Amino acid sequence: MGYSITVKVELVGMPHTWVTLTNSEGVSTSFGYAPFTEWSLYGPGYVDTGESAGHEDQLLPGRSYVSLPIEVSAEQYDAMYNYALDTWAHPGTYFGVGNNCTQFVRNVLASGNVNYPADFGPHPAMLIPSEISLTLHPG
Repeated sequence: MGYSITVKVELVGMPHTWVTLTNSEGVSTSFGYAPFTEWSLYGPGYVDTGESAGHEDQLLPGRSYVSLPIEVSAEQYDAMYNYALDTWAHPGTYFGVGNNCTQFVRNVLASGNVNYPADFGPHPAMLIPSEISLTLHPG
């Protein structure tokens, strides 16, 4: 088994973007960035880990997300994992139309020099490339 990063995007309700990093032993850790105060558009941010990073444990019936797994090298994995941990330790300021969950995912990918086949923007929907096949996880 190799290393991978999976980009996940929820589009129903309050859109959210997060990543799951999986090491060569199959151990996965999810990272998501959000405002410390729920629903706040500006203020202290934080990095959530585990299932709650993507709120997969909180998806309501009918809420679904799409995912795109990307194989990466050990070096890329380490760089992205370390970036996520560094952001966890120093989360900075969340800004809903700037330094948000989508920007965090963008930064994680960039830290590992991962080319993601989509145009990036401030909204999670902009992470969904139209020309490739994604996995839909229905709610």
